Amino acid sequence: MKKHGAIIKSFLTIIILVVMLGGIAWADDKDYPHYVRLSSGLYQPTEDLDDSGYDSGVDLSLFFGRYFGRHLVLEGGLGFFYTERDIVGRTPAAGFYFEEDTVGILSVTATAKGVYPIGRLELFGGGGIGGYFVSFDADIKSSNLGNVDTDDDDTVFGFHATGGFNFNITERFLLGGEVKYLWTDDVEINKQISDIPIRLQGNLNGCSVNFTFGFRF
Repeated sequence: MKKHGAIIKSFLTIIILVVMLGGIAWADDKDYPHYVRLSSGLYQPTEDLDDSGYDSGVDLSLFFGRYFGRHLVLEGGLGFFYTERDIVGRTPAAGFYFEEDTVGILSVTATAKGVYPIGRLELFGGGGIGGYFVSFDADIKSSNLGNVDTDDDDTVFGFHATGGFNFNITERFLLGGEVKYLWTDDVEINKQISDIPIRLQGNLNGCSVNFTFGFRF
């Protein structure tokens, strides 16, 4: 992601400066400034994956965050989401075949959020960067070859924008909802089994909608 290197460095520099200034300018008025939250929902691919016939899949994430004053949160996350598609085709060597492609993505992200509290409700919006570790698996049932499968992996970088809300059930427990949109570089996987092409090429751009449960400490 060389073309985005300067943008990534600028984003990280801004986060560091905001944290440093926030530590000076804002008093920590929260009794529990840290939190962990579990997020679960759906990932809907768009653009390249959607054009290739991939379906919506499950999105699961675990986040650790810290408040720097009432209006800024920095958050790190580990997540996993996947999508899959089915292909029916025929080639001279393989004959008729049914192919099931599964794409699983492990994500490591950093996000900065602006927060607007309204009583027990918190509205937030923000953005960040991430690394995405892609695992691709193709399971093929062929009339001439029998059952065969292959797998491969790749790593890409991306940006995301997010928005949503938290509702504080108590001072320490929260429920919420979040919508996130992801943009990434292109995955490049190109293989072949007999004369069946096995490809995953294009970005992982997509939208996720999640419900969250969190604990402050």
